Amino acid sequence: MKFILTVILTVFISLQASPVTNYDQANAEYEKGDFHKAIELYNSVINSGYENGEIYYNLGNSYYHTGDIVNTIVSYERAMKFIPADEDLLDNLKIVKLSLIDKEEAEKPEPFFNVVGKLKNLFNIYSVRYYFILNLLLISVLFSLAIIFKYSLLAKIVNIVNLVLLVVFLFLGYIYYDIHLELSKKFAVVDRNIISVLSSPDENVNSKELFFLHLGTKVELLRSNNDWFEISLSGDKKGWVKKESVVEI
Repeated sequence: MKFILTVILTVFISLQASPVTNYDQANAEYEKGDFHKAIELYNSVINSGYENGEIYYNLGNSYYHTGDIVNTIVSYERAMKFIPADEDLLDNLKIVKLSLIDKEEAEKPEPFFNVVGKLKNLFNIYSVRYYFILNLLLISVLFSLAIIFKYSLLAKIVNIVNLVLLVVFLFLGYIYYDIHLELSKKFAVVDRNIISVLSSPDENVNSKELFFLHLGTKVELLRSNNDWFEISLSGDKKGWVKKESVVEI
């Protein structure tokens, strides 16, 4: 009897502290204006292994209300991995970055790649994988039907549909590869008012200051060396910064 009561009590306590409950509480604290408490609860949900675009978006909004620009950008950028086409997220990220000293240079892609980019933003790595596998299964089923009903009108129709699905399959494969390639890159946000980017991972006389970066600037992490990161900015500026001066996305 004691064992059963212990089990019931343990389950009850675990449910009380479940990520879903904490997420609801975080939303309630956000609505009340207690953003610090909301941040604590959102992070507890993430630390429990649950993450999605909405959680990171709400976390970013909470950080924004506390004036923490760096963690606002980091949270929004993490949300972008899940909901890259969310208009509210994109607008909020643009607004936050307006206050930064280092402005990002907007790239002007070719019309074709611009269309592909917009289509890519309709997916994340999970959804495109799902549709990729579903498309492959449909092709397999229709291919089998075409063999069964060969030389018939139905087989011709199935082959035409299969051809269309094959084009979609190749497109989804390209989108999956492109998103996977993007996610394999590592980025960080500058967490200091101003930092020096050096020519080598040390601060001795042989290391030169190449340029400066300011709070909130997003950089790509190329490689790591002890307490240093080699970073890249806009592809053409590279150098080394202390790990403690940036927050990884």
